[in-house]
Formats: sequence, structure tokens, C-alpha cells
Amino acid sequence: MPEPDQAAAIFADAWALYADAIEILELGKHRIAAEAAWGATKRATDALILARTGRMPTVGQTSAGIRSLGSQNPENANMLETKRVTDLFAKAHATYSEAVQYLDEANQLWNRELLHKSAEKAWAAALQATNALILARTGVETTPDDEKWTYDCLTRLVWQNREQNQDLRPIKGRYATISHDIYQTAVVERNVEPVNLLIHDIRDTADYIRDAERLAREAP
Repeated sequence: MPEPDQAAAIFADAWALYADAIEILELGKHRIAAEAAWGATKRATDALILARTGRMPTVGQTSAGIRSLGSQNPENANMLETKRVTDLFAKAHATYSEAVQYLDEANQLWNRELLHKSAEKAWAAALQATNALILARTGVETTPDDEKWTYDCLTRLVWQNREQNQDLRPIKGRYATISHDIYQTAVVERNVEPVNLLIHDIRDTADYIRDAERLAREAP
């Protein structure tokens, strides 16, 4: 199959996977939907690399392929950077959906372990959204799953160019609060008390993700 036709077929496959993800999500199966959405994202990325380079990434080489493609052409780099930001926010929304599912199950069963799992997912979603925001503002992707490094990057971003990034000061404070109340207290120390406050913090994380995404779109 010629490369353009093969890439088009892979894009079609990605859209089919995405449609499946939406149907699964509407059935309330959030974790399975997140897996399907990630599969769709990866297939679309593989198709993009194939269309641009003529080479299909091998298993485990998608990330390397996308970085290589960006480094070959500044225009490609900007496009891929924007796509990476979009992908990170999509991942954050999917991860937060898992947090909500765990939270709903915890409320129904009065299960503290499920509440802890919900806190883990809410924190992961907030971290993913923050990393996406930093990438949108700086063009540099932070170290995944590193709470302190992300906070340091966000702090430097606010203070290195104060006039341009003043709009990030409130979200930096909110990140610090989420880091302490959800990550440090609920996730690391496994302390879910007071339960009502933790539930409020988990649900409030949705607003944090949406605000981070808005600030990424409004990047100067």
C-alpha cells in the first residue's frame, strides 16, 4: 500500500478507535474508554510520522519518532508541540474521568481504598494538565510524574517573565494546594480525612484542569 494510502488507513483506524472510546465512555466504563482514547491518539501519531517521514514507527518508538520529526523542521516542531499539548490535556481529562469513577464507587460503597484511588487519579490528572500548560508556555516538556520538578518549572515560568505570565500566578497557588491536600496528604500519607474535604478537592480538580487548558490556549 502506498504511504499516503497507508497513513490514511491508519488515521481512519484512529477515528474508529476514538468513536469506540466515546461509546464506551457513555456506558460509564471510564477506564476502558481512556485506554481506547489513548490507542486512538497513538494510532493517529503513528500515521502522522508515516505521512511525514515515510517510515512507520516500530513498537515503543512513537515518542522517539515524534521528537525526531520535530527536530527536522521548526514548522513541524511547532505543530507537534501543539499536538503534544492537546494530547496531554486529553490524557488529563481521561485520567480525571477515572478519578470520578473511583469517587462514585467510593461514595456508593463507603470504601476508603477506592477514595484513595480516586485521589491518585485526580492528582495524576492535575499533574498532566500542569505539564501541558508548561509545555504550551515554554515549548519544553517537564519530567513526567515529578511533583516538585513541575512546581519548580511553574514557579520559574511565573517569575522569569512576570508581566507576560502574571495570569499564571493564581494557578501556581492552586497547584501547590492540590499538591499538598491531594498528593501529599491523601496519596502519599494515605490520609483521606476529612472525607468531605477530600471529595471537594477531587471534584474541584476538574476546574483546575479546565483553567490550565484555557491558559494554555491563551499562551502569548
